[in-house]
Amino acid sequence: MNVVGKILVVVQIVLSVMFMALAGAVFTAQQNWKEAAQSARDQATKVSNELSQIRQQFEQARDEHAAALQQARLDEAASAAVVPAGGRVAGSRGT
Repeated sequence: MNVVGKILVVVQIVLSVMFMALAGAVFTAQQNWKEAAQSARDQATKVSNELSQIRQQFEQARDEHAAALQQARLDEAASAAVVPAGGRVAGSRGT
C-alpha cells in the first residue's frame, strides 16, 4: 500500500470517529417532542383555567363594589333628605 492509500485510510477512520461522536451527541441531546408538546399544552390549559378563575373573581369584586357604591349613594341621598344643607332639622330652634 502506498503513502496516499495509508493517508486516506487514516482520514476515513478519523471522519468515522467524528461522525460517531456527532451521532452520539445528537442522540443524547434529543427530546421527546410528543411529551414536550403535551407538557406545554397542559401548562397552557392550567394557565387558561387560572385566568378564567381570576376573571370571575374580578367580575364578582367589580359587581360587589358597584353594589356598595350604589348603596352608599342611596344612603347619602337619604341622609341629605333628612338633614338640610344648614345642618338643622326642620322645625328645630337654633338657640
